[in-house]
Amino acid sequence: LIGLCFERHIDMLVGMLGILKAGCAYVPLDPTYPASRRDYMMADTGMSQVITQSGLAGLFADLDVTRIVLDDETT
Repeated sequence: LIGLCFERHIDMLVGMLGILKAGCAYVPLDPTYPASRRDYMMADTGMSQVITQSGLAGLFADLDVTRIVLDDETT
């Protein structure tokens, strides 16, 4: 499972389609959820990757997950 955390933006659809085309499933992570809820969802599903946007990447800085930032040219 791959986490998908975006504010409403076209990149969210790009991430969804990319995950599905790769044969994987995604877990939507609402950026307005409290950190404890996001952490629980990530631990419960065992996800190790999150696709997000640059403004939200900091939400996952302290976690042991690979962050893929769609609007960052270096990732």
